[in-house]
Amino acid sequence: MALPNYWKMHCYNDTGVTLDLDGADNLVVTGIPWKRDSDGALSYGSKVTLLDPSADIADGGMAEGTEQDNTSNKWEGVFCYSLCSAESTNPDGNILFYVEWGEGDNAADTYPSDATDFDAARMGTDLVHVGLMTPGGDGDDVMATPFSIEF
Repeated sequence: MALPNYWKMHCYNDTGVTLDLDGADNLVVTGIPWKRDSDGALSYGSKVTLLDPSADIADGGMAEGTEQDNTSNKWEGVFCYSLCSAESTNPDGNILFYVEWGEGDNAADTYPSDATDFDAARMGTDLVHVGLMTPGGDGDDVMATPFSIEF
C-alpha cells in the first residue's frame, strides 16, 4: 500500500520545557522514500526534509512540516531520521512525531489540522503516531533517532 497522495509530518513537544530553536539549534526530520519495483526490489528516492520548524515550540505545542506530494511517485514508505540540537534546560519527556494526510484523493492543502475545530488531543484520529525521540542531558546534547513510516 502506498503512502497517501498528500501528507505532512507534525511534532508534539511533550518534554516539559520549551524547545529553544533559535540560532544554530534545530529540530529536523529528513527522510528517504522507498517503493518496490515490478520485480519486488526496493528503489529509493532523494532525501527530503519533512519537518524543520524555525520557531520555538512550547511544552504541549506542535509544529507542522511541509506538504509531501506522492501523486506521481507512489512511495510506499519513508525511512526517517530525526535530529534535535535544541538548547533547552533539563527536558524530561519526548518529542512525538505524527503523520497527517490530506482528505480525499486530490486533497492538496485539505487537512483536518486546518479546520477551526481541530483538536490536537485527537492525535490518534487525525494524526497517526509514527515515532518519537527522547532528548536528554542539559538540552545541549545532539540527539538522533531513526524511524520508518509505512501504511
